Amino acid sequence: MIDYSNKKAVMHALKTNKPNISWIEMKNLPKEFWEDREFVFAAVKYSGYFLKYAPKFHEDKELAMFAVSKVSFVLEYLPKFQDDKEVVMAAVTKGYSNCFKFASERLRNDRDVVLAAVTRNGGALEFAPKYQDDKEIVMRAIASDKEAFKFASDRLKNDKAVVYNAIKSDGYNIKYASDDMKKDKELALIAVSNSTFAFDYLPMFQDDRDVALAAVKLCGNSFYHISERLKDNTEIFLTSYLRNKDVKQYASKRLQNCYLFKKDNVEIEKEIKLILKLCEKPESFANLPLERFISKNREFLQFTIDAIRQKLAELPKTEENLKYIKEISKLIKKTIKDKIEEFKNNCVFLEEADADFEM
Repeated sequence: MIDYSNKKAVMHALKTNKPNISWIEMKNLPKEFWEDREFVFAAVKYSGYFLKYAPKFHEDKELAMFAVSKVSFVLEYLPKFQDDKEVVMAAVTKGYSNCFKFASERLRNDRDVVLAAVTRNGGALEFAPKYQDDKEIVMRAIASDKEAFKFASDRLKNDKAVVYNAIKSDGYNIKYASDDMKKDKELALIAVSNSTFAFDYLPMFQDDRDVALAAVKLCGNSFYHISERLKDNTEIFLTSYLRNKDVKQYASKRLQNCYLFKKDNVEIEKEIKLILKLCEKPESFANLPLERFISKNREFLQFTIDAIRQKLAELPKTEENLKYIKEISKLIKKTIKDKIEEFKNNCVFLEEADADFEM
């Protein structure tokens, strides 16, 4: 136990860095303790915050420098040094909190101080309106605090390089980007891939298969926000379902009633993972052990083929994609024909596979 009425006992505890020092007891120490510089120095060495209780030394620069370099927000209680660049720089570069707001207006307009402050704590940008349109400072702020982007100027919220860095740090920052940047699909994909909330701010992509799929891969709940058309997309639905089984009730009737839900949960998950693997890489269809699925689970095969076809139909109609679609169509048809000739006559899809794939 520390006898807080005994200055020597308290000093010994401070100097030996005792972990059980009571902050309430320190606050209520006799006034004369806080008027002894040796005692105050020991207290500040333990925690810079204790300088708050020693008003007699609030104009002592040595103690001020020592205090703010350990607990930067103590600058709030040192009005004389809020306009002292050396003290403020010590606070913003060595401290661990956003003390920059306590600096004088003059120093909050000093580019050197601002750059040092945002490098340590990007949130300082909130208190430097003069530099919220300075690209270097804003980029530095985002690098140290993912939430700093919201304080950037409207011009920089429309700068793709700035927005890119902001959403790489946290996709939620797409909320603060300009309308033009929100319409950028590259940025949208990055945003929904690393924030479960980003999709909420991208209504223009709720009918975009690529963005919707990226969103549900991160969070199945994003399925609630996609278009009705995509709620009938097999790959998107199955991806969501693996993460949140409650999304089933929001899927299309076709998917709600598909063959999968006649199986037990273990089998459902195994087959979903296989279907998704084939959707992601349709060329791997050639390696599928078809004999097993034809004899035991013909529904799986038809459902998978339909899912692949659905995915290919969403591809942009470029020359390269059309060539790829034809190749996959031929591969699937040839694989089935080569391995199980009898299946060909029982699958409507195979009758006109090329026509089905060439949307």
